[in-house]
Amino acid sequence: MQMAYTWLYFFATLLPPTRAVYVTTLEIRHEFASPDCVDRLVVNANHSIPGPAIEVDPGEEVEITIVNLMLSNAVSIHWHGMVHADSGPWHDGGSMITQCPIPPGSKWVYKFKVNEHPGLYQYHGHIGGMRVAGLGGAFIIKGDVSAFASEADGGEVLMHLKD
Repeated sequence: MQMAYTWLYFFATLLPPTRAVYVTTLEIRHEFASPDCVDRLVVNANHSIPGPAIEVDPGEEVEITIVNLMLSNAVSIHWHGMVHADSGPWHDGGSMITQCPIPPGSKWVYKFKVNEHPGLYQYHGHIGGMRVAGLGGAFIIKGDVSAFASEADGGEVLMHLKD
């Protein structure tokens, strides 16, 4: 019996380690809203302006599905501060530069490994005026940014400003 456990342990050590993968979906759509107290057509993610915050650990792998629910506009999402060395440039979101836009009624899965540097980054629409129309949100890599920042911290407040 002991021999069976020894072989089982041996084969288990040959298996690749499992990695944490952050998986989420952002549904992109046009809606009427008044984020600046004026009713207008906006572009949002999951009915929210700004879109939902994405919080991950340093070096974590992500799979973010973008579902384009707009009827007539293509979309792509750019991920600020992410280096796409392993996943290739087509996961960077630079429409017509590093990837083709996601057509209306379609979806695309961005798969990449986030960088190792804790901090606050952002994601936003990368076609035409979608960023100004509201499509964007915070991309947070958890961890201690610096000893000074933690000493000066007055609590957690997330602000996503647009002009």
